Amino acid sequence: MAITPNVLNFSYKKGTSLPPARIISYDAPEYLFENYSYEIESNVNWVYGSGFTSTSAKIHINTSANNLPIGNHKALVKLYLIENWGLLPDTEEISDNPDYGDDTPDTWKPKQRKTLVGEFTVNISISKAVILNVTPADLSFNYKLGGSVPSAINVNVTSENPWTVTENTNWLAVSKTSGSGNGNFRVSVIPNGINVGTHTANITISDGVTTTKLPVSLIISESETGVDYLYATPLNLNFGYTISGITPPTKRIELNSSNNWTASADKSWIKLSKTSAGKGVGVLDIGIHNLNNLSVGTYYASVSIRNGDVIKVVKVKLQVYVFAQETLQNDKLYFTDDYDNVIKVSSGRTDTHLQIKVSSNYNEYKEIIYNLPFFNGVAKKRIGLEAKRMIGDLPPTFNKTVSLFKPYIPIPLNFEINETELFADVNVQTINLQNIQFIKGTKVSLSKNWLSEQSQTIFCTKNGIVHFSFLGSKYVPVNTIKINGAITKTYTFNNSIEPFYTAIIPVTTLNLNVGDEITISVSNVDVNVVIKPEDKEQTFIYWENKWGCWDCFECTGEFVSSSNFKDNSFDFRKDFKIIETSVLEVKEREKYSVNTGYIYSDNEINSLREMLRSSNIYISHNNNLRKVKSTTKKLELFKTNNFLKSFTLTFENKEEL
Repeated sequence: MAITPNVLNFSYKKGTSLPPARIISYDAPEYLFENYSYEIESNVNWVYGSGFTSTSAKIHINTSANNLPIGNHKALVKLYLIENWGLLPDTEEISDNPDYGDDTPDTWKPKQRKTLVGEFTVNISISKAVILNVTPADLSFNYKLGGSVPSAINVNVTSENPWTVTENTNWLAVSKTSGSGNGNFRVSVIPNGINVGTHTANITISDGVTTTKLPVSLIISESETGVDYLYATPLNLNFGYTISGITPPTKRIELNSSNNWTASADKSWIKLSKTSAGKGVGVLDIGIHNLNNLSVGTYYASVSIRNGDVIKVVKVKLQVYVFAQETLQNDKLYFTDDYDNVIKVSSGRTDTHLQIKVSSNYNEYKEIIYNLPFFNGVAKKRIGLEAKRMIGDLPPTFNKTVSLFKPYIPIPLNFEINETELFADVNVQTINLQNIQFIKGTKVSLSKNWLSEQSQTIFCTKNGIVHFSFLGSKYVPVNTIKINGAITKTYTFNNSIEPFYTAIIPVTTLNLNVGDEITISVSNVDVNVVIKPEDKEQTFIYWENKWGCWDCFECTGEFVSSSNFKDNSFDFRKDFKIIETSVLEVKEREKYSVNTGYIYSDNEINSLREMLRSSNIYISHNNNLRKVKSTTKKLELFKTNNFLKSFTLTFENKEEL
């Protein structure tokens, strides 16, 4: 039998991880005894096998490869199939039905057959790993108080792997914390407020294989006689303050002075922990206060620290924020898919996060909490998609009389907006928003107020249905539907002020004829209706559009219903050769083919494309209403008559059986 591949090549660098196993494949014997196994034999001790099956095995390199000399090595490996027959007589063959009585002869012993499956070659290339090396082996810095800070020292790294640099000493700084291959980094010292004497630390360099410690020493000595010095760090401070929020904590300046020093600020909103102190190492805490008169903006101040003629100036920057930059208004209707339903707040603190608690009484919805970090002092959250998930798929409305009503209740959301400390769970600032109204979809044009995916010119038969939705007015209810054109009629209703409405006009109640045209006027919305000829059959398609309202399209072509069988089955192994399939359940699900009839405008085609995207669709034929899902992926042209088009749509029954 052939073994594939017949040559395996491995590469190994001493001291590193062993190379991954390689897989060999071979043909399974036509007949196998139940008790069988595979094994390999080789002329070397650094190869072994595992995971043997009837058709494949894994070939590994073991740790003995680490003892091989640098260079290329070769092994010849043989794969054997071992088959066991159990206990057989030692001196004679067994017939098909042997009869040896009740006793087993003492001369019986296990019998097995060892068959060579094939041979293959294993090559391994042994090389020496590049060991992590760092030069120089140690670093030393010298610093006199009041003098110049020592120059940074370059450190070279040799490695074939990515490496990292770590240090945790406040008087050390490294130019980079990671690299790859051969590279370098610079080490500098920050002798801020460090006492006279010798200070030591270690920098750790690791490439995942080797770890090296780089010793660093800093020797600080007194300044020369008669030279005054003053050392202060940091010399730049940044504060952030949110109006009406909590004053941020103070920041500390570390000092080292040859004599007594004094401190003063040039702005009244700067607060100093002390204005003078003695020589030597010390600290000065700088904070902010008296912020009530500050408006939103950026402010600057200076703190001067003086030791005789030596002066250090600390620059202070204060950024004043307004907490709520963008919120939601409770007298406005929001659309879930829009980008303007954003809560955006700001903060000058670095130890807080934005917390938004959302709750609603809609369908017994429970509270959810968002915790968001501040980036550059700002945190924001778009909230509309959560509202869309709460609303979900809505039930249909199929009125058979002229109707004007609210299709569903907008979801009211309540918000508690907090700036909360990261670890103490204490609210620094809070804003509450109540009864923020959301409906599905994206914002519509204010000039059209149209919440339907149909055109405002509708072609239907005299037995059709006109079904559309639109935005209402903030100030007056919509109580009238007016019809003009081939007929004139007015319908009145007793509605309250609603954010949006649905109008349903069954055309069969208007006694119109083919070719008649009417205009339906509701609020500031006008819908033109043209009566088209009837054809073979009549089918209505209803779908929930992206605003959560229902639209209707009348099809006049052929309607075909057929069965679609689906089964649930279970595969099981009867024996080691045969797999059988058992049918557990058979379901019959109807499928439908609906021809649209002739299409009279491109806008109707666009409406059908929108319908195909809906997840909530019903069809009605001969007054039988069925919930379906569309199996039409795109509109394929069915037939033409001069410039008229038609399409065939397919659906599957979605109702549970």
